[in-house]
Amino acid sequence: MRNCEVKRKIVEAATYLFSVNGYHKVSINDIAKLSKRAKGTIYYHFESKESIFVDVVISEIELVKKSLLVIISDPSLSADVKLKRFLLYRMHLLNEANSFKEALKNNFFKDFEQLRIVRCDFDQWMSEQYISILKYGSDEDVFIKLNNPKTFVDLYVLMQKGLEKPFFLEQKYDEYIFQYKEILTLLVNGVKNHDKKEKKGVLI
Repeated sequence: MRNCEVKRKIVEAATYLFSVNGYHKVSINDIAKLSKRAKGTIYYHFESKESIFVDVVISEIELVKKSLLVIISDPSLSADVKLKRFLLYRMHLLNEANSFKEALKNNFFKDFEQLRIVRCDFDQWMSEQYISILKYGSDEDVFIKLNNPKTFVDLYVLMQKGLEKPFFLEQKYDEYIFQYKEILTLLVNGVKNHDKKEKKGVLI
């Protein structure tokens, strides 16, 4: 079996264990047993349990990005629909990312240097996608011409990061999701070009 396949099996086993038991209750022995690999094999591919956890979180984030890019690349969606869906599904997808939430719960994005870098890269990627949607909408005359789109992007990122604790850690996602959708409507309407005649399009 190729090394990349072995590593993938280890990460899959760790993903399940971290999701069910949490980071602190999972040992290298547990991961070795479930992945059917010797401890030596685990340490050949990973320096520590922490490094495995980092890979698990990275895998979750990559899945989130892949799913969000489907929205970005969909030519049937107008810019305002793309923006709202992107804002909405970002939170939905992270709500399904158990190890990401585990990292939030334990402050690993601050305490683990590798995860701190991963988080910064993810936030930067998110900002770039928001900028691209706003530019697309501006070019299509769906959004107003923004002198400083970064200001709006910073608002989007800060708002969503601020909601992560109540949504994911306090488990209030289902309770607040309707109100969150209403907030997104206000945010999107705030940059729409209301002088342009509305066209019939895809419902959000």
